[in-house]
Amino acid sequence: MYNYLFFLIFLVLIGCGNNGDSDSNVYGIAQLGNLGDAEVKIYKIEENGSKTLKWTERTSEGKSLKSIGLFNSHSNELEDNVYYLYEISGGEDRDSDDDGKKDWHYTNNRGVIRAIYKGSDLKKINMFNVDKHSSPKVNIATEIVYQKI
Repeated sequence: MYNYLFFLIFLVLIGCGNNGDSDSNVYGIAQLGNLGDAEVKIYKIEENGSKTLKWTERTSEGKSLKSIGLFNSHSNELEDNVYYLYEISGGEDRDSDDDGKKDWHYTNNRGVIRAIYKGSDLKKINMFNVDKHSSPKVNIATEIVYQKI
């Protein structure tokens, strides 16, 4: 049941396609508006429900919204049948009014947004990734799902 729920959420939150890019890592994106210079913590969820910190990243700052908020998901390093928690905090919301344009004045992010993905599901994105912007997202929708689960 939970695997089906995660897979369904996974399909809703990502885009698909293939660009033949030699970079096989999948880049995630942090969105409230796009969050630049935010801290990303990637945890392995253990069988007993505890979590182990595996990687720490920073989201990209970029010059356009398309290049802001990206982070390495470490998809190639994930175990297939393990769930991972992506936790994003801090940073600056570069499109706080959600009009699709980069703001001149940034809004500090004071909250935390999270998403849970299965390792094998993130690896599948490599086969279908159109560009680095059709990657797994961590946003308010994934936070709601996280809190419900």
